[in-house]
Amino acid sequence: MPIIGFYIKDRLGQNLFGDTTFLTLKDQDATIKPGKDMVANFTFQLPYLHAGDFSVTVAIAEGTEADHIQHHWIDDAMFLSVPTSHFSHGLMGVPMLDIKVETNR
Repeated sequence: MPIIGFYIKDRLGQNLFGDTTFLTLKDQDATIKPGKDMVANFTFQLPYLHAGDFSVTVAIAEGTEADHIQHHWIDDAMFLSVPTSHFSHGLMGVPMLDIKVETNR
């Protein structure tokens, strides 16, 4: 059972967020035959990050989240830079899809 995952880390190496394919594939037969390729696509809205430099760590394992064999792990596989930010509190900001304020008149 393959597990493909990633972390986004800040300049201090702190994992800000990440995910794996484990829950998506846990009830499926995701066996990969030798010589075949597997591609995982993660689609998400990036949280607002502070201005600074960030890195992406990627990994491939086999098994479950609790009991697995790590096959490949690449720290700092890719870098990204955020030149400016519009929030000032916390490690990252959550993009608000909607904010409503109502008054009781």
